[in-house]
Amino acid sequence: MVLRSIPFSAALAQVPRNEKRVVINVRRGDYYSVPYNRGMYSFDIQEYIKVAIQRALDQQDIPSIHLVSDDIPWCQLRLGWLNQIAPTTYESTSRTVLTDLAAIATANRLILANSTFSYWGAYISNILHSNFDTVIAPRFHSRKSASTSAGQLDPRWTIIENIPGGWDS
Repeated sequence: MVLRSIPFSAALAQVPRNEKRVVINVRRGDYYSVPYNRGMYSFDIQEYIKVAIQRALDQQDIPSIHLVSDDIPWCQLRLGWLNQIAPTTYESTSRTVLTDLAAIATANRLILANSTFSYWGAYISNILHSNFDTVIAPRFHSRKSASTSAGQLDPRWTIIENIPGGWDS
């Protein structure tokens, strides 16, 4: 239903296409501002992105990076080092949920957050790109389960099993 909706179709049409750029979704928002959620879902995003970017580089060159996040200022401050790897852009400050989802869904190369929003964007991307290049996701979803593994992960995706310092850091 989402794929056929007029507002989402309009958002998809506005996203510039670049099959080789890497789109990174960073989830901050209530994962970090609400104490319970922070204890349940937070992890060292910077370390995870370093590992995931290296995995993407192992697969092929990265001509550009585009960051989609609910906390762009944090990303600009903490992930500015990505510019040393490839020119990095950020989703507009006038972004909406639909434009963020469209930016993720149109990507052929994705690095996901541990969020349902991220997973849905990747699922849609996998439909739009039947031969998608790469989806990289963290094994970690939340501390709710004993294994902390995300059951939502598609077996075709590349999974980051561990990060320096572990998922609890």
